[in-house]
Amino acid sequence: MAAYRLLRDGDFLPLPSVSTLNRCVRDLKPEFGFDPTLFESLSTKLSLMNVNERRGILMFAELQISKNFEFRVDTCKIVGMVDFAEFSRAEDCSTEGDHALVFLFQSHVGGWVQTVGCFCSSGSTPAIVLSQLLLKCIVLLENCGAIVDGLVSDGASTNRSALATLGFSGSLDSLQYKMENPCDATREIFFFCDAPHFLKTVRNNLLRSKEFVVSCYFAISYCTVTAY
Repeated sequence: MAAYRLLRDGDFLPLPSVSTLNRCVRDLKPEFGFDPTLFESLSTKLSLMNVNERRGILMFAELQISKNFEFRVDTCKIVGMVDFAEFSRAEDCSTEGDHALVFLFQSHVGGWVQTVGCFCSSGSTPAIVLSQLLLKCIVLLENCGAIVDGLVSDGASTNRSALATLGFSGSLDSLQYKMENPCDATREIFFFCDAPHFLKTVRNNLLRSKEFVVSCYFAISYCTVTAY
């Protein structure tokens, strides 16, 4: 907020006042799920793009949020409970959510990114629910003109289980890194793990270990360094 006030009060940018922003935020009525209006607008946007600009990756991740719920008078709904739209279970309506599951589509070369869905969960989203949401998201994107080439997520156990239900397998005996596109049998969707999480896992293992070995290969010689 301090940076915003500096930009506005210093006439660096013609920004609205803080009270105007707060009023606009109060008027917003965001809800969890896949918004049909968003996909209608996305379909119009994609119709003006060429094929390469419409190709991209569907990413999904869970973020921890504070527990909070409110009653919407206009819709007579309580927002803040676990909500997986039509995939919600009976016990979800009485459970406060503390994680947000977000789906995001990013174009390879078009230079645009679009959040396409958000759901509320308590802890990690169940693998079977996550796999159902993934399939629906792929279908919605493909139907509005996007071309989904791959899925990207971190290596959390729930994510691995959800991808396993879609055919993924990291076993050396039965390696499977792709699935058939549910909207086009002639195309495939590939599975990817988020590279930054790989680096974070390596860092955590190094910090937990009391000793590690660094091996360096050279054209002529081989060097091993042991650190304590």
